[in-house]
Amino acid sequence: MTAKHKENQTNKLIKEVIFAVSVRERDFMRGNEVEKEAVMRKREKSVILNSSERAVMELLWEKNPQTVTELFHVLKENPGWSKSTVNTMLSRMSEKGLIRMTQGEKAKLYAPEIEKKSADFAETESLIERVYKGSVSMMMSTLVRERKLDAAEIEELKSMLDEL
Repeated sequence: MTAKHKENQTNKLIKEVIFAVSVRERDFMRGNEVEKEAVMRKREKSVILNSSERAVMELLWEKNPQTVTELFHVLKENPGWSKSTVNTMLSRMSEKGLIRMTQGEKAKLYAPEIEKKSADFAETESLIERVYKGSVSMMMSTLVRERKLDAAEIEELKSMLDEL
């Protein structure tokens, strides 16, 4: 198979993926009002984490519960926080409902109250709204054109869309 033939096949797959995303997006906009309302309610409950909150949450999603000392040992290196900064962050995040604190035998234990998947989705939705005016197909078009996806990645995208 020549390089030109491979490129043509890849371009064809890219166009199919973009078209499929556009059709799904259009169908959603025309679709069931109850479904749209449910999605909008879900978006309202979404939490966008700032970079400091994300740093703490990544550690807690990786292993939980953790003590202030455990978190401090990692966060003092990157991003270079003091123990009082870690305590302040944990207190604020607890007040916001992002994490929960329980009293352990010797120390307070912290665990996430939100799922990583939910936080990631909220951030992705925010990006799509801010940058692409809510258009998933515009985002996909940009990614597919700029990232030079290989045929396997395009097939994976196509399979994901077929599952919907």
